Amino acid sequence: MAGGDGEILGQRRSASTANRLDDPGDRCPSCAEPGRGRYCSACGERFLVDHDFSLRHFFLETLPHEVLDIDGKFLRTLRLLLLRPGMLASEYVAGRRQRYVGPLRFYVIAFLLHATLAALLAGHGPSLSEHIRETDPTQLLARLAASRPGVNWNDSELRASLNERGRWFAEIGTMLIFLAIAALQKLVFIRSGRRYLEHVALSLNIVSFYIVVLLLVEVVLGIFGRSHFADYDVDAQQWAGATLLPIYWFLAIRRFYGLRALPSLFGALVMWVGNVLIAICFNLLVLALLIETA
Repeated sequence: MAGGDGEILGQRRSASTANRLDDPGDRCPSCAEPGRGRYCSACGERFLVDHDFSLRHFFLETLPHEVLDIDGKFLRTLRLLLLRPGMLASEYVAGRRQRYVGPLRFYVIAFLLHATLAALLAGHGPSLSEHIRETDPTQLLARLAASRPGVNWNDSELRASLNERGRWFAEIGTMLIFLAIAALQKLVFIRSGRRYLEHVALSLNIVSFYIVVLLLVEVVLGIFGRSHFADYDVDAQQWAGATLLPIYWFLAIRRFYGLRALPSLFGALVMWVGNVLIAICFNLLVLALLIETA
């Protein structure tokens, strides 16, 4: 009897160690619902056992699961973004969201990666005066800079400071571009009956695609052309904006709005021109802000 009781007690202890929340008296630490099994049936919280805090479990199970789970979702989203324009936005507005990273979250990830890489590799780059000559055919910014004769625009310290601020102002400005693009989509495709936030989902995908392309190019430049990174990066932005972006707009519009080829082509042309004009306006605003705050 004693041996039998000891065996039964050992089995109970083993079961308790394997899953401490099999006891109906134990509750979920998140929602306080009675817990059974490894996951809460009410909120999905995973119940912890002693083994979860071992280094072996962390390195062999927790870490690979977390990394592979995130990467799997992220890579699935990236593949769809690059190879099937407009599909991610269509899936998102249809409510099929669990398999993919959300449009805003993906954009923020791509934006932060791009901003960080550009900050690390760009160096000093062209001066503010050179930026003004290249981007302002109206000469309004040149006259604005000339109205501040007390500022030495060629000073090396000021130039470095303006380049640093300008880079981050420009990056932050891109976070507003997708909102303006979505507003233009709302006007151009008003007959589609889609709500503004549905257009935002597509515009986020468009801007994310552009940033991902730049990010890939910048990685290559960082490896093979770092000494000329600033110049090559500008060329890459112009090349991607002039070639890949209009094609991507066409394919995305056709899938997302369900239009025929000719209306999609017209819509892509309008959106591409609008996209370029919006970006130029934001760039001029950033330069004007730099001049005023120098």
